[in-house]
Amino acid sequence: PMTQEGQPLLGLIVGSSLLHSPYLSKFETKHIPTEFGEVILHFAPQFVFCQRHHADPTTDYTPPHLINKRAILTAMKNVNVTRIIAFASVGTLKPKDIPVGTLVLPDDFFNPWDSISFFTDPNSK
Repeated sequence: PMTQEGQPLLGLIVGSSLLHSPYLSKFETKHIPTEFGEVILHFAPQFVFCQRHHADPTTDYTPPHLINKRAILTAMKNVNVTRIIAFASVGTLKPKDIPVGTLVLPDDFFNPWDSISFFTDPNSK
């Protein structure tokens, strides 16, 4: 699918906060097969929406460490998504400095270790 203007689609990957949103019920839901597994995607005219904890059609909820990231990214690519915005929330190790509810936008990523990622680890999902 492409937008009405023929432009590539924007992909949104989010958690569970919009699970019961009435806005989501207006989207067309499709199961997209990939070589890594099937993924549930929700289609709007200008973007594709994925709830990463609810993207696996075989289960009601997937905990963070078992999310099939390869399948989600492949499904997005297969439906012509070219840009992705992902929203995530986690706890804080500094609750006095960064209280719950604070929006934090990192502008860089530093990894001093040559760690395995889900792109290179054959055992990751």
